[in-house]
Amino acid sequence: MYYGPELVSGRLMEWAAKHQIHIQHIQPGKPQQNAYVERFNRTVRYEWLSQHYWESINEVQEFATQWMYK
Repeated sequence: MYYGPELVSGRLMEWAAKHQIHIQHIQPGKPQQNAYVERFNRTVRYEWLSQHYWESINEVQEFATQWMYK
C-alpha cells in the first residue's frame, strides 16, 4: 500500500495536535532556517551516498544504520 505525502502529512499533523506538539515549518526557499538538517543532508549525500555503488535499498539502509551508530 502506498501512502502519498498528502496522507502522511495529514496524519502527522493529526498526531501532533493529539499530542499537543506544534509543527513549525520553514519558509519556502529558505533552507538556512533549517541549517542543521540541511548540513546533515549534504553530509549524507556527498560523504557516502555518492561515493559508493549500492546493490539495493537494504544495503543503503544497513550502511546508514552503521554510520549513525559509529
